[in-house]
Amino acid sequence: MSITRDNSDERPDPDALLRRVQEEEEGAQADARPMGRLKVFFGYAAGVGKTYAMLEEAHRAQEAGVDVVVGYVEPHTRVDTLALLKGLEVLPPKRVCHRGIGLKEFDLDAALQRHPQVVLVDELAHSNAPGCRHRKRYQDVEELLRAGIDVYTTVNVQHLEGVNDKVAAVTSVAVSERVPDRLFDAADSVELVDLEPAELIERLRAGKVYAPERAAWALEHFFSRSNLGALREIALRRAADRLGRDRRQASEPRSAGADDVLVLIAGEGPQARVVRAAASLAEASGGALVALAVEPSEDNGQTDAENAQMREALALAEQLGARVVTLTGDDSVQPAALYAASAGIRHIVAPATRQRAGWLPRKDLVYRLRRAAPEATVTAVPALDAPTALASTGVVTGFRPTAADAARAAAAVVLATAVSQIAWMVSPATSVILMVYLLVALLLATRADGFLYAVLVALGSVVAYSFFFTAPRFTFHAYGMSAPIIFTFLLIGTLAASSLAIRLKRQAAQATRRSYRTEVLLESTRMLQSATSLQGCLEAAAVQVVKILDRPVVMYEADATSPGGLRPPRVYDGPKGEGRVVDTAALTTPAEAAVAAWVAANGEAA
Repeated sequence: MSITRDNSDERPDPDALLRRVQEEEEGAQADARPMGRLKVFFGYAAGVGKTYAMLEEAHRAQEAGVDVVVGYVEPHTRVDTLALLKGLEVLPPKRVCHRGIGLKEFDLDAALQRHPQVVLVDELAHSNAPGCRHRKRYQDVEELLRAGIDVYTTVNVQHLEGVNDKVAAVTSVAVSERVPDRLFDAADSVELVDLEPAELIERLRAGKVYAPERAAWALEHFFSRSNLGALREIALRRAADRLGRDRRQASEPRSAGADDVLVLIAGEGPQARVVRAAASLAEASGGALVALAVEPSEDNGQTDAENAQMREALALAEQLGARVVTLTGDDSVQPAALYAASAGIRHIVAPATRQRAGWLPRKDLVYRLRRAAPEATVTAVPALDAPTALASTGVVTGFRPTAADAARAAAAVVLATAVSQIAWMVSPATSVILMVYLLVALLLATRADGFLYAVLVALGSVVAYSFFFTAPRFTFHAYGMSAPIIFTFLLIGTLAASSLAIRLKRQAAQATRRSYRTEVLLESTRMLQSATSLQGCLEAAAVQVVKILDRPVVMYEADATSPGGLRPPRVYDGPKGEGRVVDTAALTTPAEAAVAAWVAANGEAA
């Protein structure tokens, strides 16, 4: 038996293929724009000399032949600092009018157009005025780094997200302007600018940091000797932790036995403190951080502020490097326990909540979580930080009375009384009257939305029954020992029946929404599998998003050969369940196209 080889189609040379792949990779690396380098001048308080040290470094770089531009430096009253601006090119600030007040901000577009080697941007944690492209100045810095521009910047320790709770506990001041720790840890260089607290206090008294009238107030509050000492210690520890983290990452890969941490975003009030504590535990154990949020029904009684706090907590978790998981359910305990068990996570961090009072007291969240996940270690973290706890004077109950519920409750009582009057004329039996009130309360409860209906219909039923159907009639006097018992059972029964009916209505609505979303996801999978082109995949995704959100979807396809790097947009619109392509002129503008082009170029949401 002989075997012959067909040489009409020779096998490619492996060495030639390897050289081709290497050449393509080298070409791609040459075309890729390198990231800029970030240097942070780090201090523990204003006035320690961060801006001064940054300007001195800028002069040294300029003398070495580096193209240096001052993008923005805070207009301090410090003469020595302002003197260092001489000899450096300073970009004019961007003027923004907000509420009739003219503000000066860092001009990001001017810096990108000038494109020097190094840009100085003071006060990394600053919040930009409305009208700027980014809400935070550190986002401006990130865009400069993506453009390949080196950045020198300054920041104080109290503005770092990870130590915000420690600073609040020490100073009793909640710092609102914060910077993600990832940016500080990823900096190419961090220079600690240190100064003895006693010297800083002398500088304050001499008016070298703040104006004299402001300095006196600062010395009595934030700049007390004890606060400065504590802040200095936190800054030194944070700088040392960064060095230790860099060494560990360079020498030790992530251990397979590292303990992952699950943080449960649940409960009322802010969750930032809980997320930060979980991030610290995950970092200490060398494991990953998972943020779990259980999405309740839309009619669960949560206020818009509470929903916003949950979204902020999830955004903070993403900033701290967490993987975000969103589930649905009436209670957050069981989904969290099941997810932790399936993912093999043995450490759960949850907010410490108080036990709910009522006829049947409900145990707090951490207690129920420990019962549902006995194999896991559950850590309770108070959601409120020190300043918030000191400033709080009351507890939000979540009880939201509405006029519609009050009107339905009044209608239920009137209707029940009218039907009971007819039944009384036929047969004066109190048991029938009680059943009428319960039945009417149940029927109208399916149209109510809040707990106010249940309370009002229960009280109204008791009052109406006492006035119209107890002897003596048409008075609020009741004879007989059984009257108080009847009133009590009518109150409890009506309240319980109405509450259960409202809860069942909410659960049914939630189940319907969940079923609809599941159906859309399954349909999306089938449509994507059957798509034969990229355009088909994009259209299928857009149509499904329209079904879920019932909103128009504008989709831009990135294309380096097209003007602006984007192809003409397509608008997908239509009622739920019917996606159709419509004219793009009505829903697209040049401003939106510019935003889409920026998103494609920077890889960030806008």
